[in-house]
Amino acid sequence: MKELIHSCSILSLSLRSLFRCRQIKLEEIFIDLRRNNLVPRTKSLLFVSLVALGVGFLTPCSIESQTVNFHRQIRPLLSKNCFACHGPDEKQRAADLRLDLRAGVFGDGGDGKIVEPGKPQESELYLRITSSDASEKMPPPKATHQLSQDDVALIKSWIEQGAKWESHWAYIPIPRKMSIPDYELKNPIDRFVAQRLDKAGLSFSPSATKRELIRRVSLDLTGLPPTPGEIKTYLDDHSPNAFEKVVDRLLASRHFGERMALAWLDQARYADTNGYSIDGGRHMWLWRDWVIHAYNENMPFDQFLREQLAGDLLPNATESQKIASGFNRNHMITHEGGTISAENLVNYTVDRVKTTSEVFLGLTMGCAQCHDHKYDPISQKDFYRFFAFFNSLDDRGLDGNAGRNSTPHIKVKTVLPMESKASLEKELLALRRLMEKAYPSQAAWEKQALEELGNLGRGFKATPCEVIKVTDPNAHGAFRIVDEGKTVFVPGPRGRSPSISAKLPIDNVTALRLEFLPDDRFPEKGIGHGRQKGNPGNLVLSAFHASATKLMSTQVDPFRELRIKRATASASSAKFPPRNVLDGRDSNGWSPSPNLKTKQSITLELAAPIGKSNTPYVTVMLVWGGGGLGRGDLVGGKYQLLAISGNNDQTD
Repeated sequence: MKELIHSCSILSLSLRSLFRCRQIKLEEIFIDLRRNNLVPRTKSLLFVSLVALGVGFLTPCSIESQTVNFHRQIRPLLSKNCFACHGPDEKQRAADLRLDLRAGVFGDGGDGKIVEPGKPQESELYLRITSSDASEKMPPPKATHQLSQDDVALIKSWIEQGAKWESHWAYIPIPRKMSIPDYELKNPIDRFVAQRLDKAGLSFSPSATKRELIRRVSLDLTGLPPTPGEIKTYLDDHSPNAFEKVVDRLLASRHFGERMALAWLDQARYADTNGYSIDGGRHMWLWRDWVIHAYNENMPFDQFLREQLAGDLLPNATESQKIASGFNRNHMITHEGGTISAENLVNYTVDRVKTTSEVFLGLTMGCAQCHDHKYDPISQKDFYRFFAFFNSLDDRGLDGNAGRNSTPHIKVKTVLPMESKASLEKELLALRRLMEKAYPSQAAWEKQALEELGNLGRGFKATPCEVIKVTDPNAHGAFRIVDEGKTVFVPGPRGRSPSISAKLPIDNVTALRLEFLPDDRFPEKGIGHGRQKGNPGNLVLSAFHASATKLMSTQVDPFRELRIKRATASASSAKFPPRNVLDGRDSNGWSPSPNLKTKQSITLELAAPIGKSNTPYVTVMLVWGGGGLGRGDLVGGKYQLLAISGNNDQTD
């Protein structure tokens, strides 16, 4: 492994200038290296990752060569100009002729051999592409794609040279050995690079400086730039193996696995949310940790593949192997009402087939979902045979609500190395001893708290604001303004996010307060519309936002939103304290439960005072409990907006 990384690190650096010319295909050098065992099969993924990091995407162009290469030069011509009518698509095939298969190319076309090696004038293919008769010429004159004179000359040369046939390079078995090009270069990989450079009439770029080398290899292997200290150490090291020491250090870093895992996570469609509709959360980071660990532990690629595809099916599967099979659960899922569970299961399985074929086989097998593949030897039957393997999971078509992982799932620990229990207990003991000491900051806080309690309610005054309008995009007509504009009345549990437009009655407003009033028309004569068993008349306020403006507005102005420094309340549930309204999460909020049959209030202290002289209008948006709390009826039923001056009379 180490030798491979050293070689690939050097290769990723030396190939930059080569591929900058955009004249050489990555696959050519990759095949050559594989043939000579310089890139073992089990490390192919890593090699491609490193080279991709070093050189990026490649744009090949034609190379003048004495020997015509079927794979690089002839097959693309046939694919572009001929396969539409003489290729894999049975319904579009003409004259029962297939030019994508060896048997078709060298078969009898009725009027003679389609291709007679060494004899273009006796080859029906060449005669048709050079014919001046419009009824004979191929491709037909009306066809979208036409062969150029250079294309025709290339096909002629190929036939004259014996019409050597080659399968697609991805399907060709690779010889275990081949000779290394004879160049005076230390690294054998560089000799293959030099050979291709010679064919293209190019030469190596100047050698990179040591600063450039350490920066490139650090970014390649860890994704992080080298620190000033690491750069200095390398610059001061004049030993022959100085660069190898840098690579060894980077390979030993935990960040190596994190960097290598990035591309794999993308291919495996890793995400921490479900993707569809509500896009709820999911917990797949345990599988992500497994991938990072696999790279850092230099796991063989065949094991890497096997455990991700079917780790849970292995005999006596370990927790780690079960986690690995999470690869198959990275697809999008939905719990949206109205979708058809059975249809979703089909979509999930199709996703597994497409992803597995693309990631592990490099094939777009998804094309065969609806018909035989147009360009690769994959039938529709092959697709659904593959589909059947992945259609055996015990998952559900509608699942994954409220941030829970979809079933089936297991409870496990991360596979990444963690601190031992003993070391954690030692650290915990040290922290406890620190807590027993008296700190100046603690004394200062206690002094401040006592002063605040002493000033509690000093100069306090609460004045009702005049409510002008209440709106909610999903609950038109759900609100009434009563008591001469002082009170908002909500007859039923509607309007989960109302916006209240009001006029400030005074200057020097230090806080805004919502005061909730009980009513005989609400459940158990409470202050809200909650109907849950054991707690009727409840409400939960999840969020509070406000802005003060010179003109009346029906929406909170995000550019003038008031900063709230603290939230206090007359009463609170232990699980729903007033500070919850400030964190923006939909899964919690403030509730005065169980004190629901008497007047209750929540006060939002402002970071800076406001007043009617400068900003006479205030807009408040409320968000009532629902969503993450699983209920839509936890709505306040009757409340007033009060402007507070002086010191707050409540605590948190």
